[in-house]
Amino acid sequence: MVNYHIGWIHEEDIPELIALLNSNEPCAQVISIFSSYVPEGIPQSTIGREAAFLIDGFRKGRYPPDLDSMHYYNFDKSEIEIWWKKRKMLAN
Repeated sequence: MVNYHIGWIHEEDIPELIALLNSNEPCAQVISIFSSYVPEGIPQSTIGREAAFLIDGFRKGRYPPDLDSMHYYNFDKSEIEIWWKKRKMLAN
């Protein structure tokens, strides 16, 4: 039984995800089947947070990269942007 999506996010997806990092538009959150945390009510994330979660999935080589995209997951938008700039520079 596969519990993670391996190689699901590709490098060519990253520029569009980076462009979404500032979005505060509400959307559903992602919760791994391994998470013991079950949110009450209708959990809401943002497109920006979920874009960062997808990027971290690429960086870790599996999706989801953490137990969930809200309760356990902390991201640093600046760190993600710096990582992407460095990665692009190394590729050239």
